[in-house]
Amino acid sequence: MKCTILVLLTSLAITSCSTKPDQSIRLKVRHTIHIPVEYVTIYTGVYKKGTDANAIEKSGYDRLANVVALLEKLGYDDKQLEVNSGEMSKRFYDEEIYEYNGSVKFDLKELDKLDTFRRELTKAGATTFSISSYKHSKEDSIYDMAYQNAIQKAKIKADRLISNQSVKIGKILNLHENVEEVIEMASTNQMVEPPPLKLSGMPSISPVEPLFNKEYYTKSIEFTIEFALKEK
Repeated sequence: MKCTILVLLTSLAITSCSTKPDQSIRLKVRHTIHIPVEYVTIYTGVYKKGTDANAIEKSGYDRLANVVALLEKLGYDDKQLEVNSGEMSKRFYDEEIYEYNGSVKFDLKELDKLDTFRRELTKAGATTFSISSYKHSKEDSIYDMAYQNAIQKAKIKADRLISNQSVKIGKILNLHENVEEVIEMASTNQMVEPPPLKLSGMPSISPVEPLFNKEYYTKSIEFTIEFALKEK
């Protein structure tokens, strides 16, 4: 895994430009940030269905308990696990079928063990395993740096567009931002540090050759920026 923080500015294009009588210029800019995957949040869970509500609830709960117990053996504690102990429901279109859903969320930093985790949690009883989000502990600062770079490039582009006129670019008058996250992010980038995993101390676990190789996730910015124009 690459640990160096890297920001790739892959797209910056002016899609419209206009000058106004009150001496300003407005541009619409698209910008894409590529952020290294430092760690992931895993969603794993248990789904059971059947005609006996009591049996389904017990079977689903016991399987979820096995999943939580495995994670605790691997070094996770209560603060590092977000456990939903389960929901029972009856299918609205089939009164004879009951369903149980329970889940656990946790962060995984040792990405080379992701495929091993999936296999072992499935053995423990999990029926669902997926990456709910990709993260980087310094995402905010990476984003802010790239954002400022995008504004600076927009200013350079605007300078070029008015290079044959008697005005120059001044301060920013208006800035409207629309951020599209390709992968949904959590509202905070603070994480409870995942534990160093104990696979070597658990002889029943055989490491799986990792196939996971995602290096970056992306966030796209689209914003409209209006610069004041002033006499040269």
